[in-house]
Amino acid sequence: MMHKFGKLDFDSFQGWSKYSGGASCNQSKLAIMLLVEELADRLEGKDVRVRSLHPGAVNKGILDKYGKVAQFFLRRIFIYPEKGARTSTYLTEQDADALPTGKYFVNSKAEKPGKQLNDSALRTKLWDVSCSQLGIAPTI
Repeated sequence: MMHKFGKLDFDSFQGWSKYSGGASCNQSKLAIMLLVEELADRLEGKDVRVRSLHPGAVNKGILDKYGKVAQFFLRRIFIYPEKGARTSTYLTEQDADALPTGKYFVNSKAEKPGKQLNDSALRTKLWDVSCSQLGIAPTI
């Protein structure tokens, strides 16, 4: 869901001039989903499936740094790692052809993507910039 609030700032890939944890998180979620969609398109016709997922707000010790009152309320939102693993487990147990490729899954269901994921030019630009920064060719 956070990807829907994300905005790609290609200049920030070299470091944020004004860092925002929320904006950084949203941008990274959006980038992952754009790259998964692009990879799925590039692998079309091949026997490979690509999917991304959101495990939920998983309490992996992140709440330990908060005070007791905040922890009390946050623990009602956050889930245990075992529950967070359900979508991952679901995806690995399914027949590869039974589920769509390039999609984003939440609670073991394909989620309707944000509008930005339909922007093929944005996906291609992100792919090319990512490959350039990694020093690899953008072709598969």
